[in-house]
Amino acid sequence: MPRATTGVLLLLAACSPQAPPAGPAPAACAAGSEAFLKDQLFFGRGMPGGGEVSDSAFRAFLAREVTPRFPKGITVHDAKGQWQGKSGDIVQERSWVLVLFHPSSPEADQAVSDIAKAYQEEFAQEAVLRERGWSCVAF
Repeated sequence: MPRATTGVLLLLAACSPQAPPAGPAPAACAAGSEAFLKDQLFFGRGMPGGGEVSDSAFRAFLAREVTPRFPKGITVHDAKGQWQGKSGDIVQERSWVLVLFHPSSPEADQAVSDIAKAYQEEFAQEAVLRERGWSCVAF
């Protein structure tokens, strides 16, 4: 299957540097929990011209771009993604999914957007998918 020179999935909010609002927060969370936004970023590993973003390069990216913005905690999953890039090719590639839970604020929203943009620029990706919604969380 041909490899596109792209990242994982087309960013749904491509016309805006920030994701659309996640809608209103839940009316009520169970006792002992609170409403946080959950952002997920989907990072493709495929590189233009072949090869993949290495585990060590991604760990360095997390340390430099993500941890300073979200020092209280992150979760990263290995994944396998598929998408259709601008070239029209269907691409299947190994990916990472970054999960971030945070209170709603313009600063946090910008930080998530900045992380997606930094990955696109550093690893020459066509797109990074951002998914968001509300969750009730307890620590």
